[in-house]
Amino acid sequence: MLNIKAFLEIEIPDSLMAWGGTFSVTDNNEIILAYNHSYNKTPKTPNEPEGKLVRIKRNDIQTIFETHDQLMSPVIDGDDIYVSTYSMVLDMDTGEATKGIMYKINSLNSIEWQHELEGEIRELPVIYQDSIFITDFSRVKLRTSEKNSNLYRLNKKGKLLSKTAFFGGMGGPLIMKNREHFVFDSGKTKSIILMDIKGNIKKEIPATNPMLPLFSQEYNGVFFGAFNDAIVALDENLNIYWEYKPVKGFPAYAPVIEAQGNLYTYCNLSRLVSISPDGKERWIVDSPGDGNQPCVLSDGNILTVKWDNIPAKPTEEHEITYLNLFSPSGERIAYSELPGGSEQAVQSKDGTIYIATRSHLFNRNIGQIWGVKLYSLQFT
Repeated sequence: MLNIKAFLEIEIPDSLMAWGGTFSVTDNNEIILAYNHSYNKTPKTPNEPEGKLVRIKRNDIQTIFETHDQLMSPVIDGDDIYVSTYSMVLDMDTGEATKGIMYKINSLNSIEWQHELEGEIRELPVIYQDSIFITDFSRVKLRTSEKNSNLYRLNKKGKLLSKTAFFGGMGGPLIMKNREHFVFDSGKTKSIILMDIKGNIKKEIPATNPMLPLFSQEYNGVFFGAFNDAIVALDENLNIYWEYKPVKGFPAYAPVIEAQGNLYTYCNLSRLVSISPDGKERWIVDSPGDGNQPCVLSDGNILTVKWDNIPAKPTEEHEITYLNLFSPSGERIAYSELPGGSEQAVQSKDGTIYIATRSHLFNRNIGQIWGVKLYSLQFT
């Protein structure tokens, strides 16, 4: 079992973590947590969630602001926080969801500015030098021949510098910093698109299956993605260096990369695979449960955070989170469990790992009994 020291548990009751632990850690070890109230909180409209953003330092919880829409994960830039809203509620007449809004919040917990987009937001903003880039999309335009997405570029004072319409999907932008180019997935063709900073499409690689491409970060001039049932390594012109296709299954997430260039991702959700920088399979281990990308820790070990439902009674299920710690060679060196479901782990600069869990009990008659618990833990 996992040895947990400096264990801290903060519970935020009566809340709804519909999409898992959405939080970030600042350089001075503060937690910026976005979550959503349960249905018995204001507003009084049934089934309308209310987003809330809080700043946590040790046991002190400060509310930053609230909104009638759900909140996405906060993005930290120095002392500033960028957070966006999205809505799962569609207008019955138009078929559109509420327009997304991006907020900038300063170190005094004040909203410095906000910018409403034309459509929904499903991706986090990307900060590059003195600009913020974010995309939206329109559900109605997805079914037409119109360009359904926009790429917005704003400066850090909130001024809109440019807006470019394109046929987009729900992935990106990934910024190729050395050339100021962006990579997206196309909602029309499920292809990878290379676009320059002015919105000109430079290249497009068509897909051979209906799954959306998933992008990863850049490493030594190469970036990686899950595309066409394979992990692919591409150069800045979208030329493929190599591709890795597992013997069984397909990559479920874009890979994460460690300092030596080795990649880690899941195949069919439950198998953790390690790939060398030249595209060779290093090892595969079982890591069951639902989750997100694995987390490469500062010591080189790999942490997987997976969750599952455990039947408790005929009308109830408990969620549980499985923590597995693997060495760079694929050996499982630690294991533990936490109550509630979680998909995210974040490591701070001092080595502390933070995990937020959600929904400790599910009752089929009354729905979820929600609660957010934030854990900090260190491996020994």
